[in-house]
Formats: sequence, C-alpha cells, structure tokens
Amino acid sequence: MRRRRFPTTSSATICPPPWFTTYPRRCSPSTGNSSRSGTSNTIRPRTARRNLEETDFAIVSLDGGVYVSATGDNYDASRLLLTDRIEQFDLQGDPVAMVPNRDTLLVTGSEDEAGLALMGDVVNRTLDAPRSMCGIPMRLRHGEWETWLPPPGHPQHRNFRLLEIKSIGGDYAEQKSLLDALYLKRGVDRFVATYSAVENHNGDPFSYCLWSRGIAAELPRAEFILFYRDAHQALCGGPWEEVAEIVGDLLEPLDTWPPRYRVQDFPTSQQLKAIGNIKL
Repeated sequence: MRRRRFPTTSSATICPPPWFTTYPRRCSPSTGNSSRSGTSNTIRPRTARRNLEETDFAIVSLDGGVYVSATGDNYDASRLLLTDRIEQFDLQGDPVAMVPNRDTLLVTGSEDEAGLALMGDVVNRTLDAPRSMCGIPMRLRHGEWETWLPPPGHPQHRNFRLLEIKSIGGDYAEQKSLLDALYLKRGVDRFVATYSAVENHNGDPFSYCLWSRGIAAELPRAEFILFYRDAHQALCGGPWEEVAEIVGDLLEPLDTWPPRYRVQDFPTSQQLKAIGNIKL
C-alpha cells in the first residue's frame, strides 16, 4: 500500500463541496444587512474548485489497483473535480471513480478487472455509512465525468448494476419518506409509489414500479412499469420507454429529483393489451 501527496500551497482555504451552492435569498431584517440587494454570499463551483486545488490531496494506493483519497477533511468526495490530478494516476484504461460518501473517493481503471472488483466491494460496504452519496461509477473521458457501467458479460457488470439500483433506490426511499410526511401534514390523499427491484429468470436485476387501478399515485422513474389488471389476471407491463409510448398522456412529469410522474387514471383494456404481459 503506497501513500502519496500532491503538492499544495501552505495557506489553503477550505470551502463547501464544489456542487454546493447557496441560492440567493433576501436577508432577514434582524441581521442588520440590507434586504434590497436580494442576495447573500454564494459559493460557486469554480471558486470551490480553485480552493480545493490549494488544499492537500492525500491518496492511498491499494494493492488491487485502487486509489483512495485519504485526506480526511470531509472533502474527499469533492476532489472528484480535480480531474487533472486524477489523470496522473497509474491506471489500466480510463479513470473510473465512485463516491459512496463524502469522506470516500475511489479511483481505478476501466480495464482493471481486479481493481473494479475491489472498488465495488469497498463501495458495497461503505454506501450505508453516514453522509452517503452515490453508488454509481463514473468514467473520466475527455476531461468530463460520465456515468458508466462495465458492459454486459463483464465479470463485474452484475455487481455494479446492483450498486446502481441500490443507490437510486436509497434516494427514492428517502424522497418517499419526505413526501409521505408532507402530504400527511397537508391532508393530501396521494400515494407515493415505491421504487422496487427484483431479479429476472436469468438472475439479472432490474427496477420497477407498480401502477394500480383506481389510485392517484406518483410513480418513480424505474426501468419497468408493471400493472395488475385485477387480483386474478396475469401481470402485464414493460420497459418504461415502451409503456410511455402507449400511455404517455397519462404520465404527468413532476418537478422533483429523483424524477416522479403523477398518474390519475388507469390505462384502458386496449392500452393494456398493447402493452402486453411480462414474465419476470
């Protein structure tokens, strides 16, 4: 295991994570600040990145070809934006990074099978730690990060698919809890549907949501939409994109993240027939 530090300046300024921006707001009269300006101090990504570049960047190189940020200042995940330094790592293939929580940045190579396996194992064990963030890998291409998964057939494809679904499911579970509490407080009768996941007959995981007859609901953007025509008839459904082509007029997009869609009506029998049955 090798420990490495990048050069820094002696007077570093610590700032909030680069993606953190305080939105302009009016100052309270009690603060003594003028409310006519309508803005407060704002931390912008460019300033945050510059400040990060001036801080220490300690990394640990594991034997399995994985680099781990070990600065320990609560901004390790933020150093994902220091792409010029990450490109200096000795990797097999393009840099692939994961930030399961604010104190963890892991980087390995897209062609490093052992490194990907180790990184996936570390993320699976740390994703539920406090200040969790994301279990979806990102690949650095042409100076920009893009979400990425090992291709189908890769030994680590299924493991990273499970982490992806687990990460998205965690975001939706937290959102559902907040929306349920909000609607209860406001006396709004609305069902917030669950983002669920199962494995198909080949053992491949996929996410789905249920669209129920006679219930106004807010559906998560899962990979599949499933329907029960009634309690005794076969399950029907399909990939979200294909279902939306048939009943897209019934899906009202909401201004939420993760995305949700409000449904008031249920598809007609002709529409359900067009959607067809699905075998899990």
